[in-house]
Amino acid sequence: MIEANQDVKVFTPAQAYWNQREVLRSMRDRIHALSDAVDNKSDLWPYQLSQLMAAALEFKPEVIIELGRGKGNSTCGFTEVANHIRRQGHRCDVVSLCISEDWEQTTQWKVMEIVERDWFEPLRALRGNILTFDYDSILKGAKRCLVFWDAHGFDVAECVLGRILPKIQEMENLIIMHDISDGRYIPPETSSYNGQRLWRGNDWSGPRIRLGFMDSSVEQAVAIVDFTSRNRIPFDSADHSINVEIGSDPVKMKDMENVLGDLFNLGAHWCWFTLNDAKGPLTFPDFQADVMNDHLEINITEQTQIMGVSLNNAVLSQPDLVEVIQRVNRYVKMEKPKLAARIVERELGNLNEKKDILAKLGNTDSEETNKTDQNQIMGIPLKADVTEAVKRVNRYLDIGKSALALKIVENELGHLHESSEILAKIQNNEHVASS
Repeated sequence: MIEANQDVKVFTPAQAYWNQREVLRSMRDRIHALSDAVDNKSDLWPYQLSQLMAAALEFKPEVIIELGRGKGNSTCGFTEVANHIRRQGHRCDVVSLCISEDWEQTTQWKVMEIVERDWFEPLRALRGNILTFDYDSILKGAKRCLVFWDAHGFDVAECVLGRILPKIQEMENLIIMHDISDGRYIPPETSSYNGQRLWRGNDWSGPRIRLGFMDSSVEQAVAIVDFTSRNRIPFDSADHSINVEIGSDPVKMKDMENVLGDLFNLGAHWCWFTLNDAKGPLTFPDFQADVMNDHLEINITEQTQIMGVSLNNAVLSQPDLVEVIQRVNRYVKMEKPKLAARIVERELGNLNEKKDILAKLGNTDSEETNKTDQNQIMGIPLKADVTEAVKRVNRYLDIGKSALALKIVENELGHLHESSEILAKIQNNEHVASS
């Protein structure tokens, strides 16, 4: 059985909540605005988000690893904290891993409407498999790491305990686990089986498991009992810390209620531990999954900016522009400014920011270039007015799809005497590129 940890610690959730109360008060409006933007409060209530933010503010990690993002409640909270820590002149990076597409498709756009342009800078949001990520790549030079463990299943648990924790054992670390309640601070009737069968793994159907003080439905509750017991690491709930250290003190209770209002609550439903409290050498389970470099990075800057020119407002009103901006930025990275400028001319020509972008790309004669490009392919001018077909051919050439460009030339421009020259040039260019 896990015993509640009674030791006095350098860090406790209650101490963080108390020490950071004024900072949280200054962030009240932002916390509520972010929570409203995510629009999934039942997954992480604003008071829980405030507790997690207080923990991060108090611990001051250089790297925050978020395992499981969902719609992005904790992502927003940790990114807000990272911005605060960076303003104080310290490193703080947030690396968020999840297989959900909610952040990239919905949440980040809602958040973009309420935050500053550079708010996303500390955040590296990735979509992909937690089991195969290269954690060494984000931990280089770090001395303090916070892991927020909110992804479920025994495979994830094995990855956390067998791959991630060994990498951070020598640095100051804090591990926070969501979706674990404390049976000492929830209604007594929750102890009843209530006619349900034994818990056999998490399927969100209702059965929960009790292990010591823990009440949960997620697999990592079992894995953490095993791990902390083997390593004699103290493990406790934020609920216990907050109830004992704040709830039993009427003066602190009144102060917290006055300062934080609805951002204060004695309930938490998350647990925590640190490897720094181990009583001896640590033992870890084996974990063998290969590291893969196939995680999709969700970079909102590349989706809303070109050469530092913000297109936030345009993207909010025309979401389809994201794909165009990404193509332009891809050519910028490849050091092909002329191709990038061509796309800007053709597909972003109605935006006020066009001139600024073209100037930074080194293409100041934009209007003349636009007129010329509309009726030429690979430098070959066409006498006939076939603008729409030319646009499509050039678009395919821009993205490296020569075969599709050839089809359009053959099917729609084959009657022009210039077509044979264009076909030969495209085919020759394709041969040079492949060789």
